[in-house]
Amino acid sequence: MELFSYWDWQLYGIVMSMICAILTIAVYIYVKKLRNTLGKCVISCLFSLAIVHFLEILEWFGLLEIYSFLGKGMFIFGIAYMIWHPVIGYHLWRTLNPLKRDEHRHQFLVYSSFVWIMTAGYAGLFFLKEHVVWRYVIACFLLLWLQIQGIFNIIMFILTVINIWKVKREIKRFERQKETTTTCFNFDTETYVVFFRISLLMGVTWIVFTIFSTLDLFGYTSDALEKFLNFVPYCLGLLYFVLLILKRSTLKLFMDSIRERRNEKLVRAQMKKDLAQISIHFQRKNKVDL
Repeated sequence: MELFSYWDWQLYGIVMSMICAILTIAVYIYVKKLRNTLGKCVISCLFSLAIVHFLEILEWFGLLEIYSFLGKGMFIFGIAYMIWHPVIGYHLWRTLNPLKRDEHRHQFLVYSSFVWIMTAGYAGLFFLKEHVVWRYVIACFLLLWLQIQGIFNIIMFILTVINIWKVKREIKRFERQKETTTTCFNFDTETYVVFFRISLLMGVTWIVFTIFSTLDLFGYTSDALEKFLNFVPYCLGLLYFVLLILKRSTLKLFMDSIRERRNEKLVRAQMKKDLAQISIHFQRKNKVDL
């Protein structure tokens, strides 16, 4: 007899993914240096994922109906989560492009507007197809929309990897000229780690999910495929947390932020103490003068 059923593990996976997504958001908000345009995009993406998981948990316990207002909200935030991936990929490509231009002051607002306009359009068409005659045409259009988004993700990933490879090659060439002790093993390991993290940010897991979903749509299905499709959504938050937070640079920034805020509190406390002593001193002086 199994201790936990397959459905129990799905629930535990959803809860764990939501907790890890919330922790990742908290760290990105807490560390000032991570609150750049890319960090804000990651926060928005993970916020959508956390909302989806939260609504899934409500549905799991029978507190939410899939066709209710909140049930439709789960679908809308799920679409927003997927659209944030190509946006992050595009921003990474622009950031790593050697010919990049200066970043617009309100670049994140532009990205956010694009995501939610696209989400509203997709959701509007999805809900409209249930009430019009051309429902099959709209359904095909929505499926094509998802495939185009997946292709765009792949293109952005390839372009980003090419840019990273060029930058790493130049760094490696410079280090060979400066120090002959740099090993190829260290370079390759670091490069592949960077590639994997960016692959996650750009939604390669979602791209794979789309490919397997398309195969399933045309009848190329199996038990292993079905288990894979059911497993992927329940580990996304955990993967984000492991690859974005549990790394040396992020942990160092987090610890530095804690020390910096602690020092700021000590400085403010000392200033209050000094002001209080100065106030007491002037009060005593005024009494003496009187």
